[in-house]
Amino acid sequence: MRKLNSSKQNKFTKGEIMRKLNSSKQNKFTKGFTLLELLVVVVIIGILAAIALPQYQMAVARTKFTTLKNMTKSIAESIQRYYLINNTNPRKLSDLDISFPGAHSGEYNFSTPEGIVCFWWFNDYEVQCSKKISGTTMRYRIISSTNKPKYCFAYSKDRSHITNRLCQKETGKNGDCGYTDYCLYVY
Repeated sequence: MRKLNSSKQNKFTKGEIMRKLNSSKQNKFTKGFTLLELLVVVVIIGILAAIALPQYQMAVARTKFTTLKNMTKSIAESIQRYYLINNTNPRKLSDLDISFPGAHSGEYNFSTPEGIVCFWWFNDYEVQCSKKISGTTMRYRIISSTNKPKYCFAYSKDRSHITNRLCQKETGKNGDCGYTDYCLYVY
């Protein structure tokens, strides 16, 4: 009798209780992501990063190279103007009509806080500036009397290195990597 009374008091059948328990368990576990879903997202992000990172590095290197090139051309033009006005060659940066904030000047050379080092010599009227780009030094040299580019140096023997690719794109030539520590690209 007792069993009969307790079952009468219980409004739910055994099947209904199990369904309620199962549905409450499902609600607990359906609120998050599965491991597979998280793994797919991580793989997609990894693929996108692998594609985007080299492009970003090349864009940064190209910007640094353009700065180096423009600085070299500005110095060459300024040297040419100084020579036309004074009929002598400038000896230091302060002789020129351009300035680079924070630059430290010596005789025939100077360096900037950004790590650009420039020097000039007058036996063949050339200006050369260099900067580290992607961990490798890159130099750009022009003839100051005509402002015509002469050389692009990439201090890496690896032709696939960013600096070599920049010089190759700039000059349109493959370059000579037969030197001890650099590849030379002649215009």
